[in-house]
Amino acid sequence: MTGGNKNDKVNMKTLAKELNLSTATISKALRDSYDISPETKLRVMEAARRLNYVPNAYASSLRKQSSNTIAIIIPEIADSFFSQAINGIESIVAPKNTMR
Repeated sequence: MTGGNKNDKVNMKTLAKELNLSTATISKALRDSYDISPETKLRVMEAARRLNYVPNAYASSLRKQSSNTIAIIIPEIADSFFSQAINGIESIVAPKNTMR
């Protein structure tokens, strides 16, 4: 990636352009699809690492149709009971979410 701003986010289109591959190939390589050659997967992974590619969590959740988001409705945010309850929920859910 030449001439770009270092603050620019690297996405699949950027990787595809850098490697002269389609975005579909980039996506499949990043997901370790069986129909992409090991050499291409290696090229994609190395470029992703070199360019600091970070998957877009929103795009991934749209594709998976799962956001791993919990909505909590509370009557009063200032009440310490509710903040403790939210901390408790987070402590139970966070370890399970990292295993996905």
